[in-house]
Amino acid sequence: MDQRTLAERLAARHHVSDEFAQDMVSGLIAQIGSVGGTGIDPDDIAEPDAVFIEGAFAAALDNDSEGRGALEDELSSVSAQLRDLQREADGLASDRNALVRRLWGAGATVKDIVEASGLNQSRVYAIINSEE
Repeated sequence: MDQRTLAERLAARHHVSDEFAQDMVSGLIAQIGSVGGTGIDPDDIAEPDAVFIEGAFAAALDNDSEGRGALEDELSSVSAQLRDLQREADGLASDRNALVRRLWGAGATVKDIVEASGLNQSRVYAIINSEE
């Protein structure tokens, strides 16, 4: 099997990007060759070597979790902020929709509502006709 095929298999098995897996496999092949003295042909990886690389790949993923920790913490923080903002945006949209219906009920034209809200005409009609 070649390096690309092995990397794709590992990417699918471990749910990582193909590019990351390719870089890891390439690095592991280079490391194994420098330690063992006998290189691994990236275009013809023997099954025992592939099994060894798979084990080293899995171990490297486990050991690298500390390196990703800061990014995972940042992602968690940004995702929490986004959820909070989405809830706020949903509440504001609900308030806006109620105001659109109140203006409509008070005799405002769709043109007036479009100008005041920044919505397009079809969205204003959709809000007016909704039962929210």
